[in-house]
Amino acid sequence: MRQLICVLFSLLLVGCVPFMERQRIIIDSKKIEDFNALPKTTENFPTVTIWIHGTCLLSDKLFNKLCLTPKGFVPVSEIKDKFQVHKAAKFLSKQDPQRFNFEHFYAFGWSGKLSFAERKKAAQDLYSHIRELTKNYKKKYRRKPKIRLITHSHGGNVALNLAHICNPRDRIKLEELILLGCPIQHETVHKAKHPFFKKIYSFFSTLDTLQIIDPQGLQNWNTTELPKNIHYKRCLLSGRCFPLDPKIKQIQMKMNGRGILHVEFLLTRFLSLLPVLLHEIDKLHPNDVRIKLAHVKK
Repeated sequence: MRQLICVLFSLLLVGCVPFMERQRIIIDSKKIEDFNALPKTTENFPTVTIWIHGTCLLSDKLFNKLCLTPKGFVPVSEIKDKFQVHKAAKFLSKQDPQRFNFEHFYAFGWSGKLSFAERKKAAQDLYSHIRELTKNYKKKYRRKPKIRLITHSHGGNVALNLAHICNPRDRIKLEELILLGCPIQHETVHKAKHPFFKKIYSFFSTLDTLQIIDPQGLQNWNTTELPKNIHYKRCLLSGRCFPLDPKIKQIQMKMNGRGILHVEFLLTRFLSLLPVLLHEIDKLHPNDVRIKLAHVKK
């Protein structure tokens, strides 16, 4: 009986990962070298990247510098380099300046409270900033910018809430949404299919227990925003995966034979490989919606 309980508890921690064929993407030193050998050019009209942090779990200064960003919407270049987001932007722009232009890299800081309402409020604030940014870029460059969001943890649910807030008259869409360890929840999972998001990359790891530990089933969630033709079963914990959709690429991460922890998505060890991972994922067939297993050897 004790063994059965241990097995059930382990499955609960692992989360709901679909049982399906998985395509392996092996990233080794050869592929990293080949990617680094590609011409490092920047676009004439750069894509804007916006970083969104997750939940504020601790008041510790070291945690804040690693996981959070200063409140508000500011260029990363104006954030002190003691914050990890500044270092992350530097690494990404160095690896792939065409995709991640440092001069057009921003950070959005919100309250970080573990609350559906706070994430919706943050999404409203974020959309106002995106709309204003779009106006400024259109005035300066005479065209709208492409916009990419990189989110960690519940920052992903802040981003997904944009689907309920965006105004079609603004004609704003997100080119890419990169989710790192985003807890998949009833209130936002269906919003990933909204046309506001053109392409979504969702990275997860079965070793990341913090991704699923938020007890969404104990909170009140708004059913009025859910599609009427779909029945949602209430689950206690959050999930790891979205329902299959051609525009959502879901990547289960392993590095050197093991999964990675929630905080490791923020560390240089992972971020330095993110550009080559995206490059390899983009080479896959666009209609391939199977869960991808990215195995990195370093």
